[in-house]
Amino acid sequence: MIRQLPHAGPVAVARRLIGPIPPAAAIPVYGMSLAPPARLAGSPLIPDRLEAALAGYAAGWSDPEPRAVATQFSKYWFRAAIPPVVVCAAAGRAAPEVAPDALRVEPDGAGIPFLVAPDDPAIGIAPADGAALMDRLVRGHLEPVVAALAARSGLAPRVFWSNAGNVIAWYLEQLRAQPATADAARALAAHWVEATANPHFDGRNPMSKPVIDTTDAHGRPVRRRRVCCARYLSAELDVCGSCPLSSAPAARRAKR
Repeated sequence: MIRQLPHAGPVAVARRLIGPIPPAAAIPVYGMSLAPPARLAGSPLIPDRLEAALAGYAAGWSDPEPRAVATQFSKYWFRAAIPPVVVCAAAGRAAPEVAPDALRVEPDGAGIPFLVAPDDPAIGIAPADGAALMDRLVRGHLEPVVAALAARSGLAPRVFWSNAGNVIAWYLEQLRAQPATADAARALAAHWVEATANPHFDGRNPMSKPVIDTTDAHGRPVRRRRVCCARYLSAELDVCGSCPLSSAPAARRAKR
């Protein structure tokens, strides 16, 4: 999922972010590009450009059920916005700015959103506080995006938080396996995706344990999402491979 852009695209972002961190070089960072700040002016990302991008993504569906479209769209969005910040937070490096006012969205031909962040020579080089970066990501980006998608689609915010938590948890799991980032990744995981309570959310952590290890009906180990992503609400999609629902999606669709 890497396309060529006339400015610094995902490959360049990955090189800038993880090039100075050899042990983490195999961890993919995609979906975000860098461009001079002057190129990023325009209408507000939220709600104007986010809603336009969501509508463009829905146009490619034969059954654009709003909730299913929004949850799938959010997965692509979070895969663009989250990894650069998480990798930098674990590595103690400066991360791209992801505040909505600083970003631009450029969908590809299929309507999949790619984000463009302002280029900064310090990215990937200047030291940074990982905890502060994650707080900035959650408060400054994820909270307004989740609120906008929930309001637009009618899905509960916890569905989008679970989608975001899945991305964060996967990247921190990869970073825990790298000696250079293991300690920081463990600390970040404990705070953001393992603790059931988090003061940032004034109570229960909506990203807590987004995926759990369990067993199937035959006793085989499997990984299941804690919260269903609701993609099955569209006739185009079945349940995902880690769906926690036991009922057939067709039966669920009959009740919507």
